[in-house]
Amino acid sequence: MRVLARVCTIALLIALAQTAGAGEAAWTQVLEKDGVVVSERPDGEGRPVRSKATTHIDATIFEILAYLQDDAIRTRWLDRCTEARSLEERSRWDRLSYTRFALWPFSDRDVVVENLITVGPDAASAEVRMRSVDTDFQPPVPGVVRMPWMRGEFHLEQMDEGTQIDFSLALELGGRVPARLELYARQKIPLESLRNLRKQVPSSRGNYAPLVRSWRRELSVMP
Repeated sequence: MRVLARVCTIALLIALAQTAGAGEAAWTQVLEKDGVVVSERPDGEGRPVRSKATTHIDATIFEILAYLQDDAIRTRWLDRCTEARSLEERSRWDRLSYTRFALWPFSDRDVVVENLITVGPDAASAEVRMRSVDTDFQPPVPGVVRMPWMRGEFHLEQMDEGTQIDFSLALELGGRVPARLELYARQKIPLESLRNLRKQVPSSRGNYAPLVRSWRRELSVMP
């Protein structure tokens, strides 16, 4: 019953969001699995369709942020990710990272991503904005196709219990790929990634307690 209630709440939030943002196309729900709802809308300016997965995680915003920023464990939750590592930490809130995806029987894809974290007033919300960048930190890998373009975002909203999380993604895989692979990448990667995060984050919160405390001190947020 709790899962059903959360799914209904998520669906309501999506419906309300569809009325917001003048000039933006509405989100259309396309999938739902295990309490994760996936919606899509045109990204505009000739760019790919953007997908957004939404669910609820039994953890605080800072606990989720700490998990998202741990490159060493990204292969555990990011769907199809086989390699992940940090390339440059410009600040606590601005990082470059490398990610590689296995898309068998097609060539692997990889991407270098700039990750920018912003935290709202009183830490009631936060965003992780991701965009692909060209850099000398990670040269092309033989046999791996570099994604020419990617935009993504995690939006976190603190609830009375736990956190509402959205994972939106729009990308160009590069090379010649069938439509079903593009469809999988834009719908299933956000879906399966949030399913994994929802299971893993609550059981790992103690691993990041010092980092969470330091973030709270820096932003002067009470526990």
